Amino acid sequence: MESTLTNRWPEAKLADVLDRLDREGERDVGPERRIWERYSYRRPDVVMETLHADRSVAGSAQAMGRNIGRCGLSLLNGRFVYPGTGCRLHLRGAQGHERVVDGTVTRCRYVVGSGSLYEVGVQFAQNIDLATLLPHTRLVRVLIMDRDAQLPELVTTLLNGLNVRVDRLAPDADGVTEAALEHDAELLLVDLEEDAVDTLALVSSLRKQGYAGPIVGMAVQAGSALHDRCAAAGCNGYLRKPLTARTLRSLVLALVDRPLFSTHTHDPM
Repeated sequence: MESTLTNRWPEAKLADVLDRLDREGERDVGPERRIWERYSYRRPDVVMETLHADRSVAGSAQAMGRNIGRCGLSLLNGRFVYPGTGCRLHLRGAQGHERVVDGTVTRCRYVVGSGSLYEVGVQFAQNIDLATLLPHTRLVRVLIMDRDAQLPELVTTLLNGLNVRVDRLAPDADGVTEAALEHDAELLLVDLEEDAVDTLALVSSLRKQGYAGPIVGMAVQAGSALHDRCAAAGCNGYLRKPLTARTLRSLVLALVDRPLFSTHTHDPM
């Protein structure tokens, strides 16, 4: 395998090149416009094997990833690769997980002023599930039990950059527990300071009816008494209001990076 790009170009220079390509990409129109959303994939450990017609390995080099989508990726390479060349990519994700993906080079262009860097585009032979490489791209369904109709928009804004879908249930609506049980939510947020409805009683009812997903309360006040009441009802914890991007993002990333375990039922979530 060829030496890594970072042995030949300082990482700062590679970052500058990637920044420039991203700025140019924001102005792309026509055939360059992306149909599928792409995510940053700036990893220096992408191994690209070029293949003969019989799919045997012709050469191998370590490249710098640029961005990735479900149907392909782009990367920086230290040599020219002819469009139409078959390739095999070794892609790394969270916790060192490796995925091997076959593809075809669709473009290779010299990066002006770089010395000898080429921006290579690869189309995957089959679409991939990005969540296996980038956990934050996994769709997380959040259900909010709160009277405030504007709260889902706020939560979506605070979680900008994460792949979330936020829905709301009014806590005093008819059939609210049935609706929560039927919803495919992976996280339930409940207002603990609702005046008209005992939301902790609703949480307890959900647990008794078999709801096993993580439930997190929201409250301005905090303390050991509230913690004990939440735990007794079946909550996994609570967030202090006002909600912040940091606390919400930490909570959602905990869902996508590793399973949660309920302190109430000891069931994996």
